[in-house]
Amino acid sequence: MENLSQSKIEFEVIIAGNVKPDFKLPSNFHFIYTNVKPAQCVEIGVRKAKSDLIMILADDIKCSDNFLDTMYETYMINCAKTDVISCLFMKFGKLWPSEMYKFWPGVYGSPVLAMGMMMNKEVWAKLGGLDKRFIAIYWDLDIFLRLLESGGQHHICKSAIVEEVFPFYDRMFLQYPSYSKLIKRLFFNKNLHLSLWRVYGKNIDRPTLENLWIKDIDGEKYKTDKYYAKKNNSIHLKERLDKIHSFTNENILQFSQGPKGKWD
Repeated sequence: MENLSQSKIEFEVIIAGNVKPDFKLPSNFHFIYTNVKPAQCVEIGVRKAKSDLIMILADDIKCSDNFLDTMYETYMINCAKTDVISCLFMKFGKLWPSEMYKFWPGVYGSPVLAMGMMMNKEVWAKLGGLDKRFIAIYWDLDIFLRLLESGGQHHICKSAIVEEVFPFYDRMFLQYPSYSKLIKRLFFNKNLHLSLWRVYGKNIDRPTLENLWIKDIDGEKYKTDKYYAKKNNSIHLKERLDKIHSFTNENILQFSQGPKGKWD
């Protein structure tokens, strides 16, 4: 977060979770203690935000210089209230190839998704906020697709970048998979960090996302304007298959709503 201090625009940072900072926070940082699941922490932070624009950033990323100013300026120039703006993503010191931003990489017509999206808080609320069926991740892609469904447009700020930061062992193991056995021996068979993606993303939250947007056609015919792309026997629909299951304010800080994972 250090490079965010360069920002000329006023901003606040809201942190929600169960690990209290052991240092004094800057005046524009606000910590909310809660032991609920990560997706619900995001919804809590958004509801507490005072600004008309919101942006969700994970705690394992670092931002390029002048990140917020660049994103804000680009948003104000290009976006209507109902639009969203996103940035570029970097991993292991390299920018992601363009195909990696797609819902289905390598599939023609698959939509380019928003990474680190900035959007209007009122629009977030009108969309129903975050769906409580998500535990940890992939909720952002669901919100983004709902925004497109409602008529919003996606703009990309190519001069703003977020980079995922890994623990040293994880970076070595993931960046050089062909040397994985050697790396594991050098680190005495240490295990990879139990990231949210490994525990909840691949087998829980991603299937939740696909159940809301992907349909197996089984010989059915759909007009091409009803879906983004086709992959094997499945289509990625432009209209969500189920209504939003929104969080309620009642006990939102105390108890996880929907699937809980390991949280309370």
